[in-house]
Amino acid sequence: LLKEYLRDYPDGIIDNRYFEECMNILKIGNAELKLKTTKQLMQQKLPKWNFICLKNFISLFYLISKYSHLNRMDVHNISVCVAPSIFHKLDRPNDVESSFKTIAFIEYLIENSMQIFGEEIYKWLEAISLKYN
Repeated sequence: LLKEYLRDYPDGIIDNRYFEECMNILKIGNAELKLKTTKQLMQQKLPKWNFICLKNFISLFYLISKYSHLNRMDVHNISVCVAPSIFHKLDRPNDVESSFKTIAFIEYLIENSMQIFGEEIYKWLEAISLKYN
């Protein structure tokens, strides 16, 4: 259901207009500048609702990855599953390099989600997690 929702999202959660910017972020070597650039793109350029959805989904994916010892869904596996749906409006259906880059970008978002989206989102996720442990 989640992948279907992402695929059906109009113009994608991360619109094709921002594809090159996302891919350029991956090239930034300085970790602090990379985070700052990512935050600016996510918080200032994405439409508000896209940002909210992405923030919540990435936070959920982070939580799922924390239980990879139980569910085998580590950050890479999750990224492989959801990256095509998040960037679903690409006109590059057979471009393997772009596929790898989108996976790498989603991995980066998940691995750095607290710094990019803030820690407040994890309060409700951890509450749910503790309830079912």
